[in-house]
Amino acid sequence: MHSYEELTSAERQLWDAYPAGRLVDFRTGGAEDAPEKGEGWGVERTVRATVVATLLLGGNPGQPGSVPALRLAGARISGALDLSEAEIGHGLWFEGCWFEQDLELYGAATRTIEIKGSRLPGLNLTMARVAGRVVLRRTVLNGRLSLMNARLAGELTLSDAVVSHPNDWALVAGGLVMEGGLFCRRTTVHGGIRLPGAQLPGGLHMEQAQLHHPDGVALLADHAVVSSMALSQGFAAEGTVSLRGAQITDQLTLDGAIVRAGGTGWTAPVCRQESSSSPRPSRRPARWTCRTPGP
Repeated sequence: MHSYEELTSAERQLWDAYPAGRLVDFRTGGAEDAPEKGEGWGVERTVRATVVATLLLGGNPGQPGSVPALRLAGARISGALDLSEAEIGHGLWFEGCWFEQDLELYGAATRTIEIKGSRLPGLNLTMARVAGRVVLRRTVLNGRLSLMNARLAGELTLSDAVVSHPNDWALVAGGLVMEGGLFCRRTTVHGGIRLPGAQLPGGLHMEQAQLHHPDGVALLADHAVVSSMALSQGFAAEGTVSLRGAQITDQLTLDGAIVRAGGTGWTAPVCRQESSSSPRPSRRPARWTCRTPGP
């Protein structure tokens, strides 16, 4: 816990704004606001992770009738933000922020999490329960994103994001259960995506995504249950795409997709349309290019 007297000026701004859910924005409008420069930001825009955790765990609940929320832009988050197993009753919004260490939410129960246009080393949502959505649009993760056996009431949005964990699994989400869709439009991934057994009733949308795992599996969604899957409009994978045993109940779109792999380029899913009678194979056309490197 932190007392108000020991907070910096920047931290006091966040502390005072939190009970009413007001935005605290440290951005200046200049080139120095680029999140990749966040390591060099000074104390005037630095907030300790322990202060963020204190607020989210009830350190300043505000007056009855208020709706707290953490809304922070252009800040450097110093130290480890560890909220493992925490019960968080309010939303988290970060934009244009720089995180010094991974954000840990293992086993947490929380509301919507939005981290837009930011930089962080990694995000762990393993076994988490999110009563809302998770949005990482335009964010760069220089490490692993883990959602193993997580439960999301909304969608997961990684559009225009970059996830880098080369030569390993970059996105690990086996057993993920969602009520919304997984959106990876124009996403760049260095490493593999692992989604075995995931339940995605809102579909898997990977238009123009670029996957780079040339010596392994770029996308593994074996036995996943998906309403629709779009690997199209410039989707490209360096590495195998494995959809073994996956069930796609509506539309599989592969128009313009390219897979480059040294061995087997891809394994096919089970495509069927649900109806009140018996399922029947989908007859929708698809164009798929699988390229194997020459000698």
